[in-house]
Amino acid sequence: MYKIKLDKEREIKFNMRAISRAEKLLGMSIIKAAQDPTMEVIAGLTLAGISHEKNSFTIDNIMDLIDEHTTIQEVTEQVLTALSEAMGTSEGGDEKNAQTAK
Repeated sequence: MYKIKLDKEREIKFNMRAISRAEKLLGMSIIKAAQDPTMEVIAGLTLAGISHEKNSFTIDNIMDLIDEHTTIQEVTEQVLTALSEAMGTSEGGDEKNAQTAK
């Protein structure tokens, strides 16, 4: 579980619903978004990752909260790490998946 400090401490959670929401918000696959993390992508992933707590945020709201309460670098690290873990690609996940596929 990953937490991020915005207006308050919030849990980043990437389940299928959150990943699907991120893809719709960003108009691209989650894989492409993670490979090219622009400011809009980071805000969109953050929005999707916390949407289980509060659904009324917009990408602009998230950008404002990041500017006011944290740093871009911290949010980027937390969001991409949480996403990577959810996708099973953190800490050797790619290696484990490749071994399982053999």
